[in-house]
Amino acid sequence: EAKLRNVDMVLHAGDMFHENKPSRKTMHSALKIFREQCLGDDPVYISCANKQDEVFRTNNGRINYEDPYHAVSLPYFAIHGNHDDPSRDSSAGDALAALDVLAVSNVLNYYGKSDRADDVEIHPVLITKNGTKLALYGLGAIRDERLNRMWRQKKVKFIRPRDMDGEEKWFNILVLHQNRDYGRGTKNCIHESMIPD
Repeated sequence: EAKLRNVDMVLHAGDMFHENKPSRKTMHSALKIFREQCLGDDPVYISCANKQDEVFRTNNGRINYEDPYHAVSLPYFAIHGNHDDPSRDSSAGDALAALDVLAVSNVLNYYGKSDRADDVEIHPVLITKNGTKLALYGLGAIRDERLNRMWRQKKVKFIRPRDMDGEEKWFNILVLHQNRDYGRGTKNCIHESMIPD
């Protein structure tokens, strides 16, 4: 559908997989679909304007469509959800999600992964196209009660882009995978009022 409509990019808000360790068959199918739909020679008309290693940690700190060794025709940006969140295979090493595998395969851009459980800094992906400036923020799933507590303690920080004159000129989008406050209790969700204007 995205290719038919000639979109600039796809945003995915988590739970690409129903579990954090999908089967080999599932990963094979996902990679096949991404290769068929997102790779190709069609031009990409958006640019990334910030230090990419602050946002993309998996793919050598680089957005996939700027990799000179791959032809990406449809940029795909994804955060993890609560079903496909990062986990550790052993006591050593980083927590990895299935999205890390897809990102290192260069078929998508995985962002919104927080390395710290007690303090979150959300760096945006700064996307430009023909004078339009988009600050794309992402935060993958974190246990609701923990994130709610961090938010109330002001331990969730949004890094704001500024132009040379100090004036904000960016349109902001936040991609967030958390429960809303309908019937969950005040501490088991993220309230819309918590999100900065």
